[in-house]
Amino acid sequence: MRLCSALNDSDLDQPLAYHNTRGIAQRKNFHALLLHFFNHQTHHRGQATTLLSQLGEDVGITDLIALIDDIPQA
Repeated sequence: MRLCSALNDSDLDQPLAYHNTRGIAQRKNFHALLLHFFNHQTHHRGQATTLLSQLGEDVGITDLIALIDDIPQA
């Protein structure tokens, strides 16, 4: 959270050079990589939830819409 709050637009537009898991050099915009990291972690959370459910564990409510409070009507 601290990283995100410390970033500004120019930080997000910077290229980030790295090597992927196969050792191949990559260069991508930092903002695109942050988006990927966020989306990919949701993939793995879904995998973990599925495995736990298959083992009979109650993982609770996982739908965000069910966790967001209703706004009272005026």
